[in-house]
Amino acid sequence: MRFIDSHLHTNLIDDGQTERLAMAGMIGAVIPMLHCLSGIFHADGCLNLWDRFLGFEIKRGDTIGYKAFVSLGVPMYGLSDDGVDECLKRMPEYLKQERVVAAATV
Repeated sequence: MRFIDSHLHTNLIDDGQTERLAMAGMIGAVIPMLHCLSGIFHADGCLNLWDRFLGFEIKRGDTIGYKAFVSLGVPMYGLSDDGVDECLKRMPEYLKQERVVAAATV
């Protein structure tokens, strides 16, 4: 049976696990933003995750055999007010990416 995983933190699991999911029929996955960035106060930490999702995680999915999509988020827990503002300011440019399918504050 083919399926799409609508909430898969591929950044937290290894290639072996994603390979097994693909072999079991996973044809797509949505990578959500982490809900909390404890200890990461500046926008750079969040933006680096967005870049990883839209770069490495998408390429990894393509290589393993499933389509990876991304749900961007601005975690309100962890980021400073300036960090939140910077992420919200930069979000529109990220939303133009083809594989971004959702965005929210988390």
